[in-house]
Amino acid sequence: MLYRKKHVCDHCGAIYCSPKEYLLHKIDVRREINGPDWNAVGEFFCELCNAKCSRKSALVKHMRNKHSDDTTGMMQCEQPGCEYKTRDKTNIKKHFEKVHLGIRWPCELCKFVSSYKSDLNRHVKIVHNGYALSCEQCDFSTPHQYVLNKHKEKHQH
Repeated sequence: MLYRKKHVCDHCGAIYCSPKEYLLHKIDVRREINGPDWNAVGEFFCELCNAKCSRKSALVKHMRNKHSDDTTGMMQCEQPGCEYKTRDKTNIKKHFEKVHLGIRWPCELCKFVSSYKSDLNRHVKIVHNGYALSCEQCDFSTPHQYVLNKHKEKHQH
């Protein structure tokens, strides 16, 4: 008998055997909870700590993880004396590697060093591979979608 992992929605309890169907359901749930523009791109600032996010969904996640009193699903770093907490298992691993193991990710092409591999990958993509998004109406370009959106809003070509 073939065993398939079941995916259970933590919002409504719906059960899915297909990871794709589960993901599509989760997107619908996020829209329902956070509104139709939950994944809008731009500059979104936390009113409590002024953290900046490039997506509304990232701000919602930041608010839940950093400022919510709801401790459901919270995990704490197991290092003695460390107060770091998160709901995301991946963040615990990244935190431990950065803070407690001191792992750094150096660029092989320049002197850039990052604390996270994703930051190194973004650096290489932008700085060394020349990734950029361009305005169709002028010669403006940027590697960041939200900056391009702001440019287009400001200049209304």
